Amino acid sequence: MRNLYLIQALVQPRLDLRDSMTASPFYRQQQQQQELDIHQQRLLSIQRNAVAQGASLLTDFIAGAGAGSQVLQARAWLALADWHQWNGNRHRAREDYAALAGHLIETGQSTLLQEWFAEPVELPDNGVFLRDPGTGGISLAARYDVSADGRARNLETDAEDEEHKGFAMRLYRSLLATRFRPRFDNGQAVTATGLERSYRYLDREAIKRFQSP
Repeated sequence: MRNLYLIQALVQPRLDLRDSMTASPFYRQQQQQQELDIHQQRLLSIQRNAVAQGASLLTDFIAGAGAGSQVLQARAWLALADWHQWNGNRHRAREDYAALAGHLIETGQSTLLQEWFAEPVELPDNGVFLRDPGTGGISLAARYDVSADGRARNLETDAEDEEHKGFAMRLYRSLLATRFRPRFDNGQAVTATGLERSYRYLDREAIKRFQSP
């Protein structure tokens, strides 16, 4: 699943559109496809099927986990709902989240219910885009609400140092584009208000460019 997340997020065709602006749309599409190297074509082919492939992998795993692995099965169910949410299928994600929350309530798995649904979670939640923060970076703060459909609202971002305000704006744009697993209460998705979270900007090259005279 991590590989599918990476392909969905990072694979973009790099096409040279020179001399093709007057061609028909069908011809341009053929020409653009031919201009992709074999590696790019393979990645794009995977990307086109990534959403369905990821959902199928998780669905098959859930079906095969069996009643003897309830926690593992529930984690896969959560991963499936997160996958739908991250890929923009909010209706399907909400159905899966609600069904899973209801299942956890019915089976008395209150610890997992609290861990997964007590507050909104930035997606993906599997560490695929995380790295060791180490030391340094730029400290940023954010205050926002997260709607029942998992989007940041009433967003404010700030930097500890005045000279880093530009990075606070980058965080603002990033959080607006982020999909969240929403908070659930009594089995229903609800808006979470007044969240305050800390972030650290770690792109050393971007920081260096920003701070260059």
